[in-house]
Amino acid sequence: HSDARILLFVAAVAVTVTLACGIFPMRQSLRISQNEALHEGGAAVAGGSRNKLGRRILLGLQLGICFVVLVCCGLLTRTALNIVHRATGFDRANCLTVELDLARSGYTAEHGLAFQTALLDRLRVMPGVASATLTSHPPMGDDNSGNTRDIAVPGYVPAKGEEMGVVTDYEGPDFFHILGIAMRQGREFTTGDTASSTPVAIVSEPMAHHYWPKGDAVGRSVLVNGRSYRIVGIVGDFAYSNPANTDPESLLFLPLTQSYSSSFFVALRPRVSLADITAQLRQAVAGLDRSIPLENVRTLQAVTAERYQLSRIPAELLSVYGISRVLVAMLGLYAVMAYSVIERHREFALRIALGSTRAAVFRLVLSGSAWTAVVGLVTGAFGSIAAVGLLRSMLFGVTPFDPASYCAAAVLLLLTVFLSGLSPARRAASVQPMQALRTE
Repeated sequence: HSDARILLFVAAVAVTVTLACGIFPMRQSLRISQNEALHEGGAAVAGGSRNKLGRRILLGLQLGICFVVLVCCGLLTRTALNIVHRATGFDRANCLTVELDLARSGYTAEHGLAFQTALLDRLRVMPGVASATLTSHPPMGDDNSGNTRDIAVPGYVPAKGEEMGVVTDYEGPDFFHILGIAMRQGREFTTGDTASSTPVAIVSEPMAHHYWPKGDAVGRSVLVNGRSYRIVGIVGDFAYSNPANTDPESLLFLPLTQSYSSSFFVALRPRVSLADITAQLRQAVAGLDRSIPLENVRTLQAVTAERYQLSRIPAELLSVYGISRVLVAMLGLYAVMAYSVIERHREFALRIALGSTRAAVFRLVLSGSAWTAVVGLVTGAFGSIAAVGLLRSMLFGVTPFDPASYCAAAVLLLLTVFLSGLSPARRAASVQPMQALRTE
């Protein structure tokens, strides 16, 4: 929402900058001698500005800052694109997730397991449901809060200071198949994995490689809070919490039917519209217990979109700032070049009168902005070296000194200089010699 304090602060800064920028020209105008100004006729043939070099340097520094912003914008934009197009390892399309919390309704572990089993049975026979399962944490659904468990691996000696805590999720039958997560080895959880059967577990590839480097994880056992679970499968690595995380993450999965969790999510793939399947799901839950509300009814696309936003927002904000910076630089460069053309009006008239072509005058004006562009590129190159160091931790799939980002920034900067000087150069080339010299 808008904030009056922010508006007042921005207005104060704008007024301060305007006054600060106006003080120097005002002081300069007060030093002008009336006699000299009248004898000069308003302008010298070669241009009456004694501070042309200073103006060019200041404009070059402005373009240099613009170059730094454009480079950072390019790096973050490429980072966002790399994250968006990175394979997540699971299928986000056409999947609805709904959260239920049985603890609020006073369910015990025994009654909670019975409710989860009955709900899953109802969902699987509903005409609008293609497939359904349960999970304690959908992929990229939270920050791993509260779901880390201490484990022990028979035969594995932890290194000094190594923590034996692993992110642990509880899944329903066919969870990995329904979510599109690849099974590398073994099997996944089925309806046969009940409280009376042998406790089983599934591990991720990074966890299997870490604790069983010989590749014999399936059939081994892992202890979770003192209880032994036999490993029956290995799943491929996927983006569990953050799409930008490339570090291998050890994950342990236990069946919900053997390790009760009162708070869980229903994940289903519908055959009908989102509104219709939500109504059917509400009826299925109400048929078992009307006191249990549906919470966080969202598609998996919407759930994961929040994670992508963390990488997209900085790129979008910097892009807006970069575009604004280019426009400001373009306006500043245009103003200086337009004033220079007015200042050198008689010079251009004399050149044309003495035989110079209008194309040569056009090139002359544009070449004057070339030095400004050179100063901008040089200062911007050195400034970007320091700036990208601050962005190093935010980059993904792109190096801090990415040639494509630097080349794109340089091309855009040169295009800005060219467009800014185009109109003043055309105006200079269209000078009528007789009309300009008749004013003397």
